[in-house]
Amino acid sequence: MSDDDTKLTRPTGGCWMNPIFAKSLPSEAMCEKAREIYENADDCPIGAGLAGTMAEEGGMNIQNNVHWRRIRSLLDDPFIMKDPGQRMKRVYNIGIGIVAAVPFCFQEERGLVLYFSRSTADVDSLRHASNERCLLGSTDLIGANHVIRNARKESDERRENRHRKSLRTARKMFIKETKSLAAMVLNKEDIEELRKQRQREMEVSRGFAEKLGPRRLAARMSCAVHQFGKLIMKRIIISRRKWGGAKLNGPPRKSVIDCLFSGTGAFLTMLALLKMNQSLQVDGR
Repeated sequence: MSDDDTKLTRPTGGCWMNPIFAKSLPSEAMCEKAREIYENADDCPIGAGLAGTMAEEGGMNIQNNVHWRRIRSLLDDPFIMKDPGQRMKRVYNIGIGIVAAVPFCFQEERGLVLYFSRSTADVDSLRHASNERCLLGSTDLIGANHVIRNARKESDERRENRHRKSLRTARKMFIKETKSLAAMVLNKEDIEELRKQRQREMEVSRGFAEKLGPRRLAARMSCAVHQFGKLIMKRIIISRRKWGGAKLNGPPRKSVIDCLFSGTGAFLTMLALLKMNQSLQVDGR
């Protein structure tokens, strides 16, 4: 039931059809009609259509009441307002001929549950006291489930709104407390504090560099030699790959004099670097 008590609305998932009934239909076209009725249901005002007529005749405020009607009699009655989608007629055409309406009122939530049966069903068995008690109990369970779903939905919406409100509040506080660059430049106290902090950092860095000067220089030289060696090996590997890709051989061999000259130069250079490294380590101690 809507909030203004003017129409009936089927909630999401508020319909169930017995799979045995769907499989017993004689043709695929009938199955398609049953599937369409199962999936789609328009809002129905009180007094119009199948659900609205059953709600008006049976009463929405009468508890523990099962109102029975034959759909054929509803179709033949000229004083009953049919719905625009002809849902009542479409339900009758797929073999459903008897309908029972049971209202419920649970924690200020009102609604109506419709139970459909075949046209060939035994009316005496349907209207037996045990079957009607089962329908009343099922309606109470459906109404309680509907109320729980609505309460859970409202709780989720309230939690989401509270989360959004918290994010907006935190954003406003962050914007309020954060100073812009222009404000910092125009504020002489902030600029002076930044300048003093920068001077303290430079003094600490200078004192640390004076204490570890020799060791730092040796570490830098060792790192430079290591990087230079890695660069040479990388160039050699790249050159070999290039020669292999072009299916060429390496460069021609050098003469013995050139090899001796290059080897002696490399040996003296490495010897000088090692000597310099040892002297720096001794001075650092």
